[in-house]
Amino acid sequence: MSAKLVTPSGAFKDSFIEALREGFVRGIETERSPEEIDAIADDFPAYLEDILTKDKTGQILCPDGNTYERVPSSDYWLVLDEAFIGSISLRHKLNEFLLKFGGHIGYGVRPSFRHQGYGTLMLRLCLDEARKTLKTDRVLLTCSEGNMGSRKIIEANGGILEDVVSFDWQDDNTMRYWIEL
Repeated sequence: MSAKLVTPSGAFKDSFIEALREGFVRGIETERSPEEIDAIADDFPAYLEDILTKDKTGQILCPDGNTYERVPSSDYWLVLDEAFIGSISLRHKLNEFLLKFGGHIGYGVRPSFRHQGYGTLMLRLCLDEARKTLKTDRVLLTCSEGNMGSRKIIEANGGILEDVVSFDWQDDNTMRYWIEL
């Protein structure tokens, strides 16, 4: 069986919890504590409901200290057989913050599956979803300048570097790439 994108599901609970215990995070997230992981495991249906049906309207506080409108998004997991490999979000439009920092797509690969081509595959599959869903001819992706793995994933999927920007709340510069759909 080959890896595929799926809607987050309880069928992958055990593997997802293992990934959290390995230190799986996305973007600027921090690792979850053992207590947080136990709470997710104890009520996994509530965790899934939050991912799938959370209010995607209203305001969100961003790392720059400002609040911005939430944007509609779709969340997917990359899985192989019963194994959770990574997660990816496709934001259907950009607010002011996402245009500067976050972009249309955010993703993370489980530590034990890194450097095996799964990040590149996951982004390629998500770009296929973007072509079906978004009303735009290109998408923005960003990554930290020091994140060589993410840079390679974006560039392998046709990412063209627009610029490198810095933010006073971030230690590393941010690279902004566009990918034509």
